Amino acid sequence: MTALAHSLQILATTLQQHRYLWEPEPFLLREAPWGAREPAMQDALLSLSQAEVDAMLSDSCHSETWLAHQLPSLFEVLRQWQPMSFTPQFDHQHDAMSIGIGGRKWLQIQAFHQVTQHLPAVLTCTDWCGGKGYLAAYLASHQGCQVDCIDIDQTLCEEGAQRVDQYDLPVAFHRCDALQPVANDVLANERHVALHACGELHRSLWQQTIGVAEQVCISPCCYHLGASDICQLSEAAKQSDLQLNAKELRIPLLETVTGGQQALRNRRTEQIWRLAYDRWRAEATDDPQYRPLRSVSKSLLKQDPRQFFEWAATLHGLVFDAEDQVELYLIQGERDFAMSERLGIIRQGLKRYLEYFVVLDLACYAEECGYRTNIVAFCDKSLTPRNLAVIAQRPFDPSRLPRLLQ
Repeated sequence: MTALAHSLQILATTLQQHRYLWEPEPFLLREAPWGAREPAMQDALLSLSQAEVDAMLSDSCHSETWLAHQLPSLFEVLRQWQPMSFTPQFDHQHDAMSIGIGGRKWLQIQAFHQVTQHLPAVLTCTDWCGGKGYLAAYLASHQGCQVDCIDIDQTLCEEGAQRVDQYDLPVAFHRCDALQPVANDVLANERHVALHACGELHRSLWQQTIGVAEQVCISPCCYHLGASDICQLSEAAKQSDLQLNAKELRIPLLETVTGGQQALRNRRTEQIWRLAYDRWRAEATDDPQYRPLRSVSKSLLKQDPRQFFEWAATLHGLVFDAEDQVELYLIQGERDFAMSERLGIIRQGLKRYLEYFVVLDLACYAEECGYRTNIVAFCDKSLTPRNLAVIAQRPFDPSRLPRLLQ
């Protein structure tokens, strides 16, 4: 068993043993389902001030630090494996190719390029799900390789082709569906990359390129999109104690709430009203199972809460008849919301380790196919929460030289 496979097994077993902490959906809970097992942590959670809760929900690192203090033995095991750290050197000077690219995206491209720059040089490269080819153009310009950029959106391909023509770069665009078999001439390129390819797209990329390409480097994203109930790729993950379905693959993506004060107030109001309404609905129908509501117009949040109750009841085929008890339900909703936020701290503190399991699965799959693999945090999380790159490199084999030189 390789070191990465061993790390995956330990992480999977530990996360499965503590599934009771991260699996429950905080918004649907009225109390801590693990309170009897972790009474000291429940007391500590309930004693947090609102300012402390807000601080932890604004930065998942704070949530992890607090949770590690509550459960030191758990985190001693979870932290046995960590991705390699990498500190990119950013060029903040104006670059003509950066025009039209968001500042954060431009820095992500620079960081991702620098990670791939540490690999042996190649002549050909494929950028998967590359859109307008921002990454493809940067790699072609800074690494001197021919890049094929593939994307399913014909308009993005056309706009990207016009853009790279301005710089006379060796980038070719191909409209194709990455979920289907990719043309052999594109698949034959030495290196394959993808910066934030979503869900089933990066899984399809990984399965199509591993075993064919010399190098593959991807930063996966949106792990749940297109996922089946069981979508782990490696035998190490399939045989582990932990299996994640599409719903559970969303957990690493549950970012803390950001935005202006008005946006935060709107969110708080909406969540409290939803929970308050559901208190009434559960009593009126004798059905404690939470029933979701569709997106609500922000204008409705400026109205009297009774109008929200009536709107929600209509969606569920009910008639709201407790106008004189709205304030009571709002008090209950506010209490439920405060509890859900505190319980959300637990998920925030553990979600990164679920993400580690996902990327370790990709790395182990490549290892099982004979590749040397690394997992690198290619930039700080403040630049992008999805800052992990999985790098697979096939050991040199002289028998492949004729194909590589074609």
